[in-house]
Amino acid sequence: EGLLRQYIKLAPENFHQPDWCLLTAFTATRNPEFREQVNLMSRAYRTSSRFHPDLSLAIADYYLAIGEEQHYIDWLEDIVRRVGYGEEASMRQACVDLGSRRLKDGHEAEGRRLLWQAAQYGRAVESPAYQQNLISQMGGPR
Repeated sequence: EGLLRQYIKLAPENFHQPDWCLLTAFTATRNPEFREQVNLMSRAYRTSSRFHPDLSLAIADYYLAIGEEQHYIDWLEDIVRRVGYGEEASMRQACVDLGSRRLKDGHEAEGRRLLWQAAQYGRAVESPAYQQNLISQMGGPR
């Protein structure tokens, strides 16, 4: 973290760019001290045409770790809207995390849809037990 603090002092202009490596380093700290830098870089990343669910989930997890629940949810929603990344574990994890939250919040249809989406994505790369676990999380009518 000391190196990141030094970087902030030496190159503050770089935080307005979607630098994936730097963003990964800052989010990995889970330190609220770096909120401003993560906010700037994640905003630049989101407005760029580039995307990868690993980086987006790292940003979401950072916000969860520092207690910014709405930012966490916003990033999960952005991830699960994307098409073509089902083979990525981070995409499936975003579907599971958001789907579980939706179920908990009483949004059963959306929660089940997201868990089903994760199960479908996992068909090619996960074990049958993974899929069965997700299906069991969907539960029946309450």
